[in-house]
Amino acid sequence: MPRIIEISAAVALACAFASPAMAGGRVELRGGGLNEAGTTGGLAGIAAGYDFDLPVPVFVGAELSLDANLAAANSGTAEVLIGLSVRAGTKVGLGGRLYVTGGQTIRSIDNAPYHLGGGYQQAIGPMFYVKGEYRHYFAKDLYTGGDSFVAGVGLKF
Repeated sequence: MPRIIEISAAVALACAFASPAMAGGRVELRGGGLNEAGTTGGLAGIAAGYDFDLPVPVFVGAELSLDANLAAANSGTAEVLIGLSVRAGTKVGLGGRLYVTGGQTIRSIDNAPYHLGGGYQQAIGPMFYVKGEYRHYFAKDLYTGGDSFVAGVGLKF
């Protein structure tokens, strides 16, 4: 928990120096795969976030994601992964964002409380984007964590 507080404080400080005129919200639909303890299944969900562009080609942001574990749904149980994440990265090329992300995952079962990963987001015109993101989930027992990869299509505002 102290790491989450430190990361949140760093994001808050960076946001204080960011120009509001260069900030922006986003929402997305996403889907992909989840591999945990040798079991592979699908993920489908939504996410919403807000990014702040800093004066240099760097940005910081926060995101809330809701992903349904489709493998659990197929076995008759409902499981939603609620991700509370921060991300930081650099702008690359025309409309690209390369970033690292980390945060906490709230689940119906407590085996993956923290996640760390990275991704790439590419603007498609002034309002839309596509992205790919990898996350590694750290469980209390580091050998039973998991991995996910999602692709998303989103709207910037």
